[in-house]
Amino acid sequence: MKRQIVLEERPNSVQIINIWRYIFVGACLAAILIAFLFQKQIVESDRIWFIYFFVMTMVMGNYRAKIEPNHSESSYIYLEDEEVNRKTKRYSGKLSVLAGLLAIATVPFLSNKQLMLLVLGYTFLMLLLPYIYAKRSYFDKYK
Repeated sequence: MKRQIVLEERPNSVQIINIWRYIFVGACLAAILIAFLFQKQIVESDRIWFIYFFVMTMVMGNYRAKIEPNHSESSYIYLEDEEVNRKTKRYSGKLSVLAGLLAIATVPFLSNKQLMLLVLGYTFLMLLLPYIYAKRSYFDKYK
């Protein structure tokens, strides 16, 4: 009796993208660790922590579109619809990446007080704009 050899499936594009995403996050964390361990003057600057905050929120915002919908009592009624939920998460991810890139570009030019206001404004935008987008998408769909 001969045994059949089963070849493993090749990874699809989503798996390859996820692998590269983990490599990118690992590289970012390694770069920050190296800066922390070997470059005291870089780490003493407050600006590296603001850049780190914006990079991590960009990564989490980009990953958020891949998360399955959570239908709990605390979610908005607008997000109960699968299509609106998916569109809102994609919008939120794009918004997070774009706002993070703009914020990182402005970090060298702002004072620490202005950077704290930038973090507060960024957080406020990330909470408010996806909600408005979800509400608008929901009412456009069910007009």
